[in-house]
Amino acid sequence: MKYRKLLIPIFALLTILLMITCESPEPEMYGGAIITEISPSEGYVNDVITIKGENFALNAEDNIVRFGEHIALVQNSSTTELKVLVPNGTGTVNVTVTRDLITSEGVPFKFLIPTLTLSSITPDKGAVGDEIILTGDNFNENPFNNLVQFNDVVATVKSAEKNKLNVIVPEGKGSVNVTVAVGRNKTGALKFEYVVTKTTLTAIIPASAFPGDTVRLEGTFKSPTGENKVTFGNNEANIVSSSNEELKVIVPPGSGAANVTVTSYDDVSESVQFNYATVALHSLSKNDAEFYERITISGNGFDPEISNNKVFFGNNEGQVIDATQTSLTVSVPAFADENSDVMVTVKVGDGISNTLPFHLLRYYTEVIAGNGVLGSSLTPVNAMEAAFTQPVNLALDKNGNIYIAESGGGTVRKLTPDGKVIFLAGQYKIYGSNDGIGADATFKYPYDLVVGNDDNIYVADVTNKLIRKISPDGIVTTIAGNVTSTSAKDGVGTEGTFNQPYSITLDNDGNLIVGDRYAIRKITLPDHIVSTIAGDDLNAAIANSVSSFNSPRGLAVGPDGTIYVCDALNNCIKKINPDKTVVRIAGPADRTKIGHVDGPGDQALFFNPQGLSLAPDGNLFVSDGTNKQNYYLRKIHPDGYVSSVMGTGAITPFVEKGWGTEVPYRGWGVAIDSDGNIYIPDQEHLRIRKLYLK
Repeated sequence: MKYRKLLIPIFALLTILLMITCESPEPEMYGGAIITEISPSEGYVNDVITIKGENFALNAEDNIVRFGEHIALVQNSSTTELKVLVPNGTGTVNVTVTRDLITSEGVPFKFLIPTLTLSSITPDKGAVGDEIILTGDNFNENPFNNLVQFNDVVATVKSAEKNKLNVIVPEGKGSVNVTVAVGRNKTGALKFEYVVTKTTLTAIIPASAFPGDTVRLEGTFKSPTGENKVTFGNNEANIVSSSNEELKVIVPPGSGAANVTVTSYDDVSESVQFNYATVALHSLSKNDAEFYERITISGNGFDPEISNNKVFFGNNEGQVIDATQTSLTVSVPAFADENSDVMVTVKVGDGISNTLPFHLLRYYTEVIAGNGVLGSSLTPVNAMEAAFTQPVNLALDKNGNIYIAESGGGTVRKLTPDGKVIFLAGQYKIYGSNDGIGADATFKYPYDLVVGNDDNIYVADVTNKLIRKISPDGIVTTIAGNVTSTSAKDGVGTEGTFNQPYSITLDNDGNLIVGDRYAIRKITLPDHIVSTIAGDDLNAAIANSVSSFNSPRGLAVGPDGTIYVCDALNNCIKKINPDKTVVRIAGPADRTKIGHVDGPGDQALFFNPQGLSLAPDGNLFVSDGTNKQNYYLRKIHPDGYVSSVMGTGAITPFVEKGWGTEVPYRGWGVAIDSDGNIYIPDQEHLRIRKLYLK
C-alpha cells in the first residue's frame, strides 16, 4: 500500500512532463548549404579553389569547410560561391560546407601527390622579415624557380640549393602552411607560426553596437592573448575568446564615441574609434535585392521624419521612402560591381545603428547557344556549335523549349532544354511565302513568334505581311494576311490584311495580338477573325497623339489584360488598358527626343526600342537601340522607373559571360521564363544569351 501511494505522484509527474514535451514546437531549421561544383577538383595543399553552390553564409567565418577531417580557410564568400585555401590532406576526400550546424553533402576532391619534399623549417616560428631555412629534396638551384608560399602569400627566396632554401618570411599572421613549388610539382605542407612582436588593433566589427553586445577586434595580439586588456574609453571590456589575430569582447557600458585600445604586458595598440549605438536594427525584409527594389528595415529609434534617417548599404546611400519609429522603407541604391556584399547601417542624427548583412543582386549573362559563325543546319546540332543567321526574336513553351526566329536566314529553329538546336521550318536564305512541311515552306522575314495554347507556333512574317502557323509536326500554313495587300483592314483569315506585322503575342484568352505598322490588331483563334484594338493608319502621322502607333516591335499582355507596346519609331513604351485607353508609361511625348537616359518614366529616353517582354514580377524588359545607337537592355519597374541592366552602349567586343552592365549588347527580342530568367538573341554575335540575377 505504501509503494502504491508513492507511485501515484510519480505517474502524475510523468504525465505532466509528457504533455509539455508534446506541446513544445520543433525548432525551425534553416536550409543547409548545397555544393554544386568544386573547381578545380584536384590540387595541392595551399591551392585556392572555388566552391559553387547555394545557401552559403555571406560572412566567410560562418562557413565551415572541411576536406575530410581538415578544416580549410575560407578567404571570400557570397551566398553562391566560396574561395577556399586547400588545407593539409592526402588521397581523395569529401569536401563539405557546414552552416548553422547543417552539413552539406560531400563532393570529392583529390590531393595531388608531390614529387618535391619539404622536410623541415628552421626555425618554425618567427616574424615578418626573418630569414629561415627550408630543407628538403629536389629544389631548383635557381632561387627564382622555387615558388615558396606561406598559405597563398609568396615569399622571397634569397638563395637555393638542391636540399636547402634560404627564405625571407613574408607578410602574414597566425599559423600558416608553407609549401614549395617548382613548375607543376609541389611539396606537402609544414606549419610556420608567426610571432607577434607588436600589439596592433586594425578593426572593430561591427564598428557600432550596444553595451552588452559581442564585437570582434582584429589585429595582432601578444600571447597569452587572454591576458590582454581591452578598454572602450575608460571602461574595460570582458574578453570572451582570443587568438593572436582576433579578440572577441563584450561591449562595456558607455555612450557616444569611444577610443578602443588593447594593452599587452609590455605595449599598447593605437586606438580605433567605436560608436555606441542609439539606433537598433532588427531585421531586413529581404537580405538580397536588386537596384531600386524596396526593402523594409525593422528596428527601433528611427525618426518618423523621412529626411532625418540616413540608410547606407556599405558606403552607398539608399533613398528612404517611408519612415516610422520602428520601420524604414528604403530603395536599394546601385553599387560598384565588386561591392555586392555589404553591411546596412542606419544613422539618425548623431546615432549610428548596428549593422546587418546585405547582398546586391545583379544581372549576369552567359551564352547558351551559338558559335558566332553565320549559317544554319537542317540537322540537330549541339547548342554551342550552332550557327545562326540574324536571330531576332525568341519564344518559350511550357516545356522549356526556346523557339528562334532567324529573320535573315528565313527559318525558325528550336533550342531544347538538353542543349540541341533543331530545325523546324523555312528554307535557308530562300525567301518566299510558300506553305508546306518543314523545308518546303518559305518565309521572307520572320520577325516575331509566339507559342499558342494549342502548341502551334505563330509567326509574324513581316515583309510578307502574313501571320503564319507552324504545327507541332512542322506544317506551315497562312492564317491571316495577304502578300499583295497595300493597306491594313479587318476581316476573316486572308481577307484580314496587314501593313507590316512586326510583333505577335497571346492575350489571356489564347487569342493572338499583333503589332501592325500603325495599329494593334487581334486574331481570334481558331476562327481567325482579324480586328483592330487601337491605332489606325490615319492617326499614324500624328507624332504627339498617344493613341497612335508607329512600328510596334514588341508586345506583352499582363494578368489583367493590359497590353504593353514597344512603340519603336515613337521611341517610347505604351500600354493599352482593358478599357482600350492608351497610356504612355516610359519615354517622352515628343518622339524626336531620343537617347539613353535612365530615370522616372517621363524623363527616360530611348532610341528605336526593338522588343519587349513582361516578367512574372511585373517588371518590363525592353531591348533598346538599333544599328545607330544605344544597345542596352532596359528595365521598366512597375512605377515606371527605367534602369539599364545590360549593355555598354557598344556592340563590340564580344564577351562570353559577365555582369550585364559590362557586356556589349545587341539584341532585338526579349523572352522571359516563369522563373524570371531572360533570354536574348544577340544578332551581332550570332548567339543566344541567358540573363539572370545572382
